[in-house]
Amino acid sequence: MRQLPVRLSLLSLLLLAAGVSARGDEQLDLAAVFQRTAQMNSSVLTGREVATQAHAAADVQRVALLPNVSLRAQQQRAQSVSVTNTTAAQSATASRFDGQLNGSMTLLNLQQSASYNSAKRAAAAADADAESTLQFALADAADFYFTELRNQTRDVVLAANVARAQELLTLAQNQLVAGTVTRIDVTRAEAQLAQARLAQLQNQTTSKQGVQSLLLALDYDALQSLALKPTNIAPQTTKSSAAVLASRELVTTNYFARRADWRRAQHSLEQAVLDEKAARYERAPSVALTGSYGKAAAYLDTNKEDEWSTGVALSVPVFDGLRSNADRRSALSRRRVQEIKLHALENQIKAEIDFAEADANSRNQQIEVARQNLRLAEDQLQLARQRYQQGVADNQEVIDAQNQLALANDNAIEAQYRYNLSRVELARARGEVRDVLTEKTE
Repeated sequence: MRQLPVRLSLLSLLLLAAGVSARGDEQLDLAAVFQRTAQMNSSVLTGREVATQAHAAADVQRVALLPNVSLRAQQQRAQSVSVTNTTAAQSATASRFDGQLNGSMTLLNLQQSASYNSAKRAAAAADADAESTLQFALADAADFYFTELRNQTRDVVLAANVARAQELLTLAQNQLVAGTVTRIDVTRAEAQLAQARLAQLQNQTTSKQGVQSLLLALDYDALQSLALKPTNIAPQTTKSSAAVLASRELVTTNYFARRADWRRAQHSLEQAVLDEKAARYERAPSVALTGSYGKAAAYLDTNKEDEWSTGVALSVPVFDGLRSNADRRSALSRRRVQEIKLHALENQIKAEIDFAEADANSRNQQIEVARQNLRLAEDQLQLARQRYQQGVADNQEVIDAQNQLALANDNAIEAQYRYNLSRVELARARGEVRDVLTEKTE
């Protein structure tokens, strides 16, 4: 078996046969991992609740701009006393019923309008923040998924290393009995077998830790078994986006607008601008309309007469202790901070995309080099076995070749694993982790 894709296919079959499902016979692929993360990840759910609270806060700010209407019914019975300089006189007992519909409405309040618009931008920023949290959670889940696949594939390879070491030990023991080798050959074979078993046990511990990380990210029970459907992203060359990144218009359309963290920063800047307006409008006049209509009588069941009132209120701030000036300076400072953050984030996004593309291409080339080294290591082991069986060399040469094959196998697995992670990071840098699902797999 000289081609790595064939080897990985066989390893995948072994993994599928040995796997224990998360629920029944279900096996999680990357798409299922993403779906579960979006639905159950605690950080994602928390981010959505924070966004819900931000929208509710915006609705609270809107209350002052909408009509306020109330219905009031009251039955009173009272007796009053009039007092003069020398005497006190008690009046007759009186009864009164009032049923009124009261309303008020803000006609003009620039400060409140700006505050409401600011709250809406804060809600939009919270939505973008929730989406950003989702993207990072998806990237983390994909990392856990590919890490566990690597560990499972490595476990199969390590089992094959143990089998080769056991075969070499059996051969050395038989040749010792036949008198064709010395005791040192058996000792070396025993040490090789012990080393292979140790590596296998260490990987099992690593795999256990990886499984639990994935279970926690997907909100499964931490003690539950989990089976994964092996998926490797097919190697490909990534086209550079340098020309797009150099154009402000193109990079904004193609990348910035797709990044949730950029949208959040943009909304935060807009909110800061509106906060500045709200501070400036604190000294603007406001106009409100009030009115009421109802019925009045002595009792609820007696004849009633109409009663109503209406009015317009104009409020003009004269002196507020310089509070509006302080609020405006503070709002201007927050605006400058958001402008600085947005500029820094845009540079960071361009750097992330540029590096992610270069890293993906480098990892792609490393896969081919690792596969070539693996083929050479297999040939080297085959030749070493032939020399040992023919009595031309001792088993040290075979042991060295086995170690080289084990290392080459591990490097090939690691190269594919690192390439998978680089594609996930590239998709995240470009704005949508789930785009990795559209790539070819093998």
